[in-house]
Amino acid sequence: RARARFPAQRPRALLLAAAQVGRGGLDAVRGFYEREFTGDRGFSGTFEVYSPDVTAELGARTVVVHPPFRWQRDYAREFVSGLAHMSEDSDIVFAVENMFPWRAGSRELVAYAPEVNVVDGDYPFVTLDLSHTATAQTDAMQMYEKLGDRLAHVHLDDGSGSGWDEHLVPGRGGQPCAQLLERLIADKYRGTVVLEINTRRALTPQAREADLAEALAFARLHLLNGSPAAL
Repeated sequence: RARARFPAQRPRALLLAAAQVGRGGLDAVRGFYEREFTGDRGFSGTFEVYSPDVTAELGARTVVVHPPFRWQRDYAREFVSGLAHMSEDSDIVFAVENMFPWRAGSRELVAYAPEVNVVDGDYPFVTLDLSHTATAQTDAMQMYEKLGDRLAHVHLDDGSGSGWDEHLVPGRGGQPCAQLLERLIADKYRGTVVLEINTRRALTPQAREADLAEALAFARLHLLNGSPAAL
């Protein structure tokens, strides 16, 4: 299935870059989500090909998908049925990621549709991100219990519960990172765990490498050694 779009615009402010591409591990790829142009005059064109076969050719088993933004009405309207249709035609796992409301002081905006809390959605498979549970101020372990076998992918990171999506090194925030990992082992979890941390605050390449090494050591400690979680 293919789709082409060629929008144009001519506002007064400067054009802001808004494209983002990412991968979610050795056997997973991150799905895309659209961004609107916000700025200077310009033309853009997109040609999108929808095919789970691309993921299979990469040797991946999982596609991580963000829920649509609320203003993406057509996409949101077909989101659940579209995932179901693609799942029927492919062995690829489409795992919808838990998101969070946007906050500014006491104000809150639910920017995603059909819902932020994917536990309540009609999704066969889900991605659990611990930075997002921190930002949403939801109970990660309670979500884990409710998801059961629907949990197919885990983003291992941390958060302090602020209004920002922090993606801290596991153990530096308030999320039950160690507890979750050890439950995954105890419950014989067969999905994927991927580190997804933000290293932008690292002032030097050495500091960035140290953050990555600390995160990897944390994951190995609690996934491979099965040591007791810190209380």
